[in-house]
Amino acid sequence: MITLSIRSLFLVLLFILTSAWGDTAEDYFAKGKACAERADWDTALANYNRAIEIKPDFAAVFASRGVLKKHKGDLEGALADYNQAIRIDPNCFSAYGDRSHWKFEKGDLDGALADIDRALQLKPDIAEGYYHRAAIKEKKGDAAGALSDYTKTIALKPDYVFAITNRGFLKSKLGDTAGAITDYDKALSLDPKHYSAYVDRGLAKSVLGDLSGALSDYNRAIEIDPKLVNAYVARGFLENRKGDIAGAKADFSKAVELDPKKTEELLKVNGYSVDGTKTSGKP
Repeated sequence: MITLSIRSLFLVLLFILTSAWGDTAEDYFAKGKACAERADWDTALANYNRAIEIKPDFAAVFASRGVLKKHKGDLEGALADYNQAIRIDPNCFSAYGDRSHWKFEKGDLDGALADIDRALQLKPDIAEGYYHRAAIKEKKGDAAGALSDYTKTIALKPDYVFAITNRGFLKSKLGDTAGAITDYDKALSLDPKHYSAYVDRGLAKSVLGDLSGALSDYNRAIEIDPKLVNAYVARGFLENRKGDIAGAKADFSKAVELDPKKTEELLKVNGYSVDGTKTSGKP
């Protein structure tokens, strides 16, 4: 009887202490992630802050709070949290990955590459990591390295449409036009409304002399997205090549209507004027 009373007393005290102490750092972290998933940023931040108050060496919370701060526009606060997560845990994969994205957006390509390299050392089977590294390498002018990383991405995630499309673009850039078309075909089989793949495939077909196929792809891209400036400009180039100056002028004018600055840049770099005539010797 005495044993039962002591046990009951213990349970009562445990209930009181649990109520007084409240949730653990892990509980607040879980609440914060749940709030972040439903875009309740302020409540998520409050939960992350509370988790860190309880457990100041909780690296994963610093990493997640960094992502949240970046989303809210506090870029310096985000970087500070990524750095702190890595100081606490030098193997914090997510902090390296997110800090790499932060540096990439700031133009620190070498720093971004170093961080994603470290992240992939820690977790070499993450498709998104290779995809991000490919984008960095492409930006740095390492087309072959980027192509290799897109291929690794696709090996890990065969239905990654953007990786397939980007690899196709790089193949085209490196002179493998037929290989590029194969990638665009695959991307479109996975996502028949992927309008940029139609534009890119149209450009590749044009290079191979398949002008009717190119025109069909540009038309399809515009059907999917009637505001796609690149498609109008590409179709204008094709029409000019076929001698349809009026058609080229109409498409260039439509592109100017949608985005004057972008259209001017595209026309200028390709040696065209808005009236559909050539202004340089570029093909």
